[in-house]
Amino acid sequence: MDADMKWFSHDSDAHSNPDLEMLIDKWGWDWYGRWWALVEMVAHQVKDGNLTFALQTNDGSPTPVQRLSNKLGTTVQRLTNFCQFLADNRLIDAEQWDTKKLISIPN
Repeated sequence: MDADMKWFSHDSDAHSNPDLEMLIDKWGWDWYGRWWALVEMVAHQVKDGNLTFALQTNDGSPTPVQRLSNKLGTTVQRLTNFCQFLADNRLIDAEQWDTKKLISIPN
């Protein structure tokens, strides 16, 4: 097991959450999986000294969408559209996305 592996819990019926049902209806199950991949990436970065709950590089700047799109197997444009959907539906912080293109997941 990876020494850096972290665990976070989520409800086993998360797919029944109205916001996530809307995501599934509009984007499909593969994008629901990409949503959870983003959540996992954010959770992996949370440490005692870093409680930002955001995808940032070591210097604190937003993780480039190009890098994320490569990891998630999609295009920059499609991921950008998806993140805008997430922001519009309160699944990521809209202000952080709109101003910095930072994927920040509020508690």
